[in-house]
Amino acid sequence: MPSTHTVVGVSMEAKKGSLSFDVDVAWSHEIFPYDDNRRKNTSSRINDIMFVTDDGGNEYVLFAHQNGLAVYAGGRWKHYTPASGLAGWTVYDMAASGDLWFFATEAGLTVVTARAGSGGEPPFDRVDNWRRYYETDGLPSQKVLSVLVDGATVWVGTDSGLARANVGNLKRWQVFDAKSNPEILSEVITDIAVSKTTGDLYIATPSGLMSFDGARFTTEFGGMAVTEVAVPSGPVGEGDAYAATDSGIRFKEEPDGSWQALEGTAGTRWHAVREGGSVLLCGGDDGLYLYDGLGTPVRVDATAGRVITAIACDELEDFVWAGEEADELYKLSLWEGSLCYPGFREHLQEETGISGKDDHRYADVPADEHTYTGYAGAASISFDFGSGRVYGGCERVEPTFLAIGARGRQDLTQSRIGASYPVWKNLSLKAEHAVRATRPVDITDKSGSEAELLTVTTDSVGLAWKLGPEIDLDYILERIDKTEREGPEAERTTYSIMARERLFSDKLTIGAGYEKVSYEDLEKPRNSYIAYNLKGDLVYTPSKSTVLKLYYRFPLRVVTIDGTEKGSRDLGGTISWGDRLGPVRMSVQFSQYARTDVPADVTRLQRRGNARVSLQAFEIGRLRLTPSGSLTWDYLEPTRGEPRTLLAGDAVFKGELAAWRTDLRLKKTGTTYHQSEKVNTDGEVSTSVSYVGFERFTPSAEVRWKTSSQVHPALGERETESLGATLRLRWKIGRGSSDTLSGWRNQTRSEKDDLVTRGAGNSFTYSPGTKLSATVGASLERTSGIKSLVNYDETRAEASLTAEYKLTDVWRVSLTLGYIRGVSTTTTPAGFNTCTATLKIIASF
Repeated sequence: MPSTHTVVGVSMEAKKGSLSFDVDVAWSHEIFPYDDNRRKNTSSRINDIMFVTDDGGNEYVLFAHQNGLAVYAGGRWKHYTPASGLAGWTVYDMAASGDLWFFATEAGLTVVTARAGSGGEPPFDRVDNWRRYYETDGLPSQKVLSVLVDGATVWVGTDSGLARANVGNLKRWQVFDAKSNPEILSEVITDIAVSKTTGDLYIATPSGLMSFDGARFTTEFGGMAVTEVAVPSGPVGEGDAYAATDSGIRFKEEPDGSWQALEGTAGTRWHAVREGGSVLLCGGDDGLYLYDGLGTPVRVDATAGRVITAIACDELEDFVWAGEEADELYKLSLWEGSLCYPGFREHLQEETGISGKDDHRYADVPADEHTYTGYAGAASISFDFGSGRVYGGCERVEPTFLAIGARGRQDLTQSRIGASYPVWKNLSLKAEHAVRATRPVDITDKSGSEAELLTVTTDSVGLAWKLGPEIDLDYILERIDKTEREGPEAERTTYSIMARERLFSDKLTIGAGYEKVSYEDLEKPRNSYIAYNLKGDLVYTPSKSTVLKLYYRFPLRVVTIDGTEKGSRDLGGTISWGDRLGPVRMSVQFSQYARTDVPADVTRLQRRGNARVSLQAFEIGRLRLTPSGSLTWDYLEPTRGEPRTLLAGDAVFKGELAAWRTDLRLKKTGTTYHQSEKVNTDGEVSTSVSYVGFERFTPSAEVRWKTSSQVHPALGERETESLGATLRLRWKIGRGSSDTLSGWRNQTRSEKDDLVTRGAGNSFTYSPGTKLSATVGASLERTSGIKSLVNYDETRAEASLTAEYKLTDVWRVSLTLGYIRGVSTTTTPAGFNTCTATLKIIASF
């Protein structure tokens, strides 16, 4: 969903003498924020069901749906998508004729030869059995909604008319549309059936039902959407033909009868009607119905309340499959039953594997249901008296407030008050009282119930003594209170002493401390414990170029109420060195960090090394080169997951030759997972050239190649590569004005994608003085090719205007207006429009 995020803030700071005061207030307004911006999928549905048999006598039941094709055979389910050979994701209709099976999809007509593999594999598993036909082959449209085979003729209905071809030549189509047949009721053809009495076609449309005698269209009835037409082999009741519409089922007694409403069906939307021998099978918004020609249709009780959208009956005319549309929770089932025996069995998604979500279509979501406004504010004050200080502050952040760029919300209320005062020459005392109340935030929860509030009240006092070494004594009492019951649920008391001494002219700093933590869980006493920890750090700087840091934290003893040992050990260190060796400047760093869970004896270990080298510029003839590079090694052994090693290197060569400037950059990264043996590799090569010999004119060019691969012992190898080139022409038109003209081409290839992007743009900047500047930009870009194995095309034009004004030496204001117009195969024919406006008030101190 398109997202807008507006934040307005005011900050004020004042200081007079020993008193300091500051206030920050902000207001946030969001429409479709990041954590409530998931597109809502429309529900998937079963569009058609068909029984077929291949040349080896193997029987299948086919289910066409919004996400492809499901095949049921021998008690097993298999699924096929465009990756298998379908022209498009959505399969609307199916038909069979001899050894050919036809599939009407959203992106063309697919034909499968019913030829099984030599080992008995289904025809769908043989690549050479698939054929696809598109608008370029003569179809009136890529979107094929219906298909019918009548003898040697194939009929297809699209969203732009009707077409027919001989089964033996599917690249020669005769098209019937509103241009060639003005009497046509609608060019959107949802279903096709042939009358067994007259041989004419019945053609269902959203505007009514037509018949076609091969030369002229005749309106049978209008004013209602027709979804499916059935022509039984023999009469059922008074009808020879039946039509399912959005306001009832209608029937006609051929050849001279008029269309009448079937009793008991008016006022209901019907999706499917199929022959079942002497019975008519009807699917509607309230279940599956059987009509034997007497009275009114009778519902199958098991399907009550289910939206039945597709029905099929096998050749014995007593075995039935029915499919439905998924509900609001995306539950989608299939129904299997017999006309000879009562009862229908429900096949759930867990068995069929058919998703209830349409993975490629999304519902419109009202913006007012996903709009959030929130406030945040903070204030603090401090007062200095002599060498002492008193301070206080408070902060409130509403859960619906979010700063631009942030990715985490909080419902927070906190306050604190404290003071520090030197009671003696080298002795100072400090104290603080703080309260922090938070609760989990889920802005998508519309139930109105609030999560539990967690309040932590902290009282602390401390003593700092500087007599030789620096010594800090601290006492901290935390009371943890939840809203479920009165009084705190837990208390944590911490006593600590920390000493730090500087030696050898401050080259060595040693810190050591002792800490006792007493945690009492009043609600769950088994979680209570007392911990005694030893902690410290060491920093050694033997020279300006070398630094060694070590830190540690050891649990000396952790006692729980049941005597179980708890706690973790932390140990880490870093050594770094950097200096110049002649013309070479080098820096090397190595670090290691380990945290061990004491009772489980499980360690998280990370080692990292980095080396960087840069050389002074040197000359080869008239060419001046400046090389640099780095190498990084990273090893991680997590407590969960598998160990992995990353190795990355990059090299940069900058060159100057007279007025020419160039650089070449090489980068390679490899990650190895030691258990699964998976290897990810990324590489990049880029180079740029510019000419600065003209006084006002600077041309430049850049080429960038990227490659990425994933190799897995079981899943094989997947590769992605892209190649891009950009040309720029920059020139200074006059005093205070400049212009940049750009053109680019990028190509990306992977297993499922092959996209090419071409674009051009221009940016003009004008500064009439030292205070005002304006920039106008425009670009046109087109992306075409294959995306997710489907034809893709997008064209977009962008325009922007930015104006900036310097109010004072401290303050300036900036306004940017932008517009994007685009048309894409994934959007409606009308395309999309995006407008942006950004206002910035900037202060530099």
